[in-house]
Order: sequence, then structure tokens, then C-alpha cells
Amino acid sequence: MDSEILTSAFADIRQRLMALAKRMLGNEEDAEDTVQDAFCRLWQRREKLDSRQEVEGTSFVTVRNLCVDNIRRNSKMNEVSLDENRTEADGIESDEFVMNERMAVYGEVKDIMNRYLSDVQRQVILLREYEGKSYEEISAQLGILPATARMHVSRARKLVREIYRNKI
Repeated sequence: MDSEILTSAFADIRQRLMALAKRMLGNEEDAEDTVQDAFCRLWQRREKLDSRQEVEGTSFVTVRNLCVDNIRRNSKMNEVSLDENRTEADGIESDEFVMNERMAVYGEVKDIMNRYLSDVQRQVILLREYEGKSYEEISAQLGILPATARMHVSRARKLVREIYRNKI
């Protein structure tokens, strides 16, 4: 693939990649590092990428995987405790607990989305929440009005929230 096409395609989706990384990692600096790392990895594989669509798909998968790696790595890092009664093992156990809790919640929400949302609601919520697309981009991609996309996102969020709260 031409390096200009790769650079152009990546630049076009950079904000959506940043939104995904920031949602997963929780801060701008780690998100920026992750997106930059993803670009470096794509650059190394540029000869194997055939189309703009492949660049976009590979970019999102790469950013997501790098975020998961980052979360796992950070949950295993040893922290120095300022609490004299707290041992190093306590910190590792609590970090692992938090990570396991997050992954459990993510799994439950994903299951709810797969079981209870319509195909359109699931598509719209994934495009909006996981890929960071605007309502205009969603409407263009799915051939619906922006207001319809907003309505589907709102109803999907409400349904997922209600089902999740009733499960707890």
C-alpha cells in the first residue's frame, strides 16, 4: 500500500481511534500513546494492507488490542504502598479484582446487547460508543437520518441500563 494512502486513512479515523482508546484507558495521555503505537505497527505492515477499509478495520482492532494489553499490564504492575499495613500483594490483588470486575461488567453488557438489542440498535450503539462515530457518520453509513440514529442510541442505552440494573 502507498504510504500516503495509509497516512491519509489513519488521519481520517484518528479522532475515532482516540475516542475508543480514551474510553478504554480512561485518560488522554495513554490514549495518545496507544494510537501512536497502533500507527507504528500499521506502518510496519503497510505492504500487507490492500485497501483503505482494511486500514480502518485493522486500526480499530490494533487500538483495542493495545488498550487491553495496557490494562492488563497496568493491573499487574506493583505499586509502592504508602500504607504501612498494606502489603505489595494487597495492591496486586485489588488491581486484579478491579480488572476482573471491569471485564465482568463489560461481558454482561455485551451479552445484554447481543440478546436484547435489535440489529440496528446494536450497530448504532457499537458505532457510537465503541468506534466514536458522530451521528452524521452513523446516518451516512447505515442510510438513516441523524435524528433516527440518536433515537436508536438513546433507546439502546436505556434498554441496556434497565436490564443491567435489574440483573444486579
